[in-house]
Amino acid sequence: MGNKRTVLLADDDIDLVETMKIVLEAAGFDIIPAYDTISAFEKLKTEKPDLMILDVMFGPGGKTNGLELVSKIRQDSAVSGTLILMITSVNLKLPVFDNLPEMDGMPVPPEAGQGKSPGKDEIFTLDVPSYLPVDGFINKPAEPDELVLKVKSLLEKKTSKWAGWKKK
Repeated sequence: MGNKRTVLLADDDIDLVETMKIVLEAAGFDIIPAYDTISAFEKLKTEKPDLMILDVMFGPGGKTNGLELVSKIRQDSAVSGTLILMITSVNLKLPVFDNLPEMDGMPVPPEAGQGKSPGKDEIFTLDVPSYLPVDGFINKPAEPDELVLKVKSLLEKKTSKWAGWKKK
């Protein structure tokens, strides 16, 4: 793999994973796909990607298995420092994460959560609540430029600030 950074894409939408894979490979990343939380966790432990893009809801009925997996990752010392970018379409229907007080450290444009993309030099982000130990959120489907910018920005951190987090 050389100097390429590796991204684990975990989403039950096969077409979305393939689309994100094409975009991120074109930007120079190696991609590991996973279509359920069980294989995502196994691949996380064996492949040790630099970043994980994880869907909030998996399976029929939209169970929130992604949120459960985040908790499991943060409590496993072997992978707790993994950077996690949550991807969700929940925010398009109900802007849950736009009005929370804590952010993931990047500027939020006024159009955040309104289905608009930022200019090419802006980073689009959603607020990350302190009780949810992820490094960022992005709306699904993400615009290609927005996805690449967010991934590159998060990878500058090297490791998650949530490493060693304990569930309360």
